Amino acid sequence: MKDPSPWKNNGKDWTLLFKTGDSVDMQLGTNPDANPNRTGPVQGDLRLLIAPFNGENIAVLYRHRLPEATDGVTFTSPWRSERVDSVKRLTTAKIAVKVEGNQYRVEAAIPLIELGFKPIPGKSYKIDFGALGGDDDGKITLLRAYWSNQFTGLVNDVPGEIMLTPTAWGTVEFK
Repeated sequence: MKDPSPWKNNGKDWTLLFKTGDSVDMQLGTNPDANPNRTGPVQGDLRLLIAPFNGENIAVLYRHRLPEATDGVTFTSPWRSERVDSVKRLTTAKIAVKVEGNQYRVEAAIPLIELGFKPIPGKSYKIDFGALGGDDDGKITLLRAYWSNQFTGLVNDVPGEIMLTPTAWGTVEFK
């Protein structure tokens, strides 16, 4: 991604790094039998955010519907809220970032078991990938751009930015 201040995120709360600067994002439906036209998340839908935090690169896994979880977070604004049932840092993630000029490239290896994902050959899965761009100081996210979901202009409402919209995701098949 071309960025005047590449790979800068000075957020103080690792659960909110999607609000405070640069990051990359993958949103995935791990249940191939879930309704592909669903407008909200179901069990198996997740978000994986990778961002710089306190001098290191971290991966944060958001599981939106995981009823038995005990590490949930409610994201609020003055007029609404969105509950994410599980929010955790993935310590097993291997992340490499290369910054060159006004661009960066992120490579990550994350065990699929950490995502609760065991792809079935021949099945289709809902998925989207995105990059979030921040201001020069890495304090505010100014841009959310995704591969499939073109309705990501919202950058000033925490619950709206954490919400998943699987109906706007693309599909992928693993072989």
